[in-house]
Amino acid sequence: MEHPKQLDTSIQIVTPENIAFRYQLAGPFQRMPAFLIDYLLRLAVMFSVAMGLLFLGMVASGIAVALFLVTYFVMSWFYGVFFETYCNGRTPGKYLLGLRVLTDQGRPINGEQAILRNLFRMADISFPLVSLIAASRSRCFQRLGDLVAGTIVIVEESRHLAHVVEFSEPGVAELAASLPVNLQIPRSMARCLRSYVDRRNKLTPSQRAEIAGHLARPLAGRYDLPSSTGHDMLLCAMYYRAFVRDYVDQDELATRGNDPLLASGADESSPFATAAVPQDTFQEEGG
Repeated sequence: MEHPKQLDTSIQIVTPENIAFRYQLAGPFQRMPAFLIDYLLRLAVMFSVAMGLLFLGMVASGIAVALFLVTYFVMSWFYGVFFETYCNGRTPGKYLLGLRVLTDQGRPINGEQAILRNLFRMADISFPLVSLIAASRSRCFQRLGDLVAGTIVIVEESRHLAHVVEFSEPGVAELAASLPVNLQIPRSMARCLRSYVDRRNKLTPSQRAEIAGHLARPLAGRYDLPSSTGHDMLLCAMYYRAFVRDYVDQDELATRGNDPLLASGADESSPFATAAVPQDTFQEEGG
């Protein structure tokens, strides 16, 4: 993994396969409202439980107090762990504000990392000045828990599409249908496909072949496609799958596998592992 020099609040992560991903980092003023929403939700749950146990306390006050203490313990220590582990790095507060927790390698976090970052939350709350200094000095706005767990918080990109390119080539849809049913295309790769397809009409055939070959060559071998399959046509077919036929649900992608490029129920290996993609091949839109 490599972190090139940061620009503004974005970070570019380069995987060992030499594939670059750019994420928009969430700063303290973006994360604080999400924290407050989660805090209020925890209070609401504990208040509801307290009201429910009020009647039990008239009969067995000891049991009611014990149940409330258990609820307080669970909500204080396992609220964030549960949601970040099983809801793809998002608590309800993060979901509402479009934030997500990832590893510093751009992958979905696991349960151990969720536990670590939430255990150190008490240190952040107990020593807010130390936590604020740590976050401000960190190039990724990482609080103490993030530094220990190796995680970052990003701002998710909008899933709404400005437009979808239509293809005059009749073979695009047919080739798209021949690709694996469980093919999943993450937003970073989909953004590259969209950038390529938006500009392909301005490229000469030789330019198309050169640019498309960086990604399409390993894919053709991966899916046992005929050697006559054009690289340009294959990228168009993947674009068709991503934006026209079955636009990917990214939540399902990240929860079904840890690979940032392809996740399927049976195979977590990346079909792009052998692709050496020049970082300037595609220019990401929106920075």
